[in-house]
Amino acid sequence: PPPPPPPRSQTQAGRLWPLTGARRGACRVQGGNTGSFDEVWQVGEFACQQQCASSSICVAIGYYFAGRMTRCELHKDPIFSILPMGEASCRIKPGRAPAGFQASPRGQIQPATRGAP
Repeated sequence: PPPPPPPRSQTQAGRLWPLTGARRGACRVQGGNTGSFDEVWQVGEFACQQQCASSSICVAIGYYFAGRMTRCELHKDPIFSILPMGEASCRIKPGRAPAGFQASPRGQIQPATRGAP
């Protein structure tokens, strides 16, 4: 089997985007489905985020870990919620919350506030 991914350093962990919903869980699009995404196996969470950051079509990452196995999801559809699960994380790319919504600094998806006229 391939070697496990290297442990994430504290520096890298500090630069991860906030967890959607401020808790662990799987990314879900409108209607609660998984939406469209590309998979990358056996990469660290920060490397997964870097791949999304460099892609014009990626709006979020989903990251799963089970023992030595990891899976990175590069999501193409807007994320509206998470399905709580401890072995997964969902992180929305900054500025890529669904239209009419915004992600708070803690990762909550909420209706966008409108400025005063």
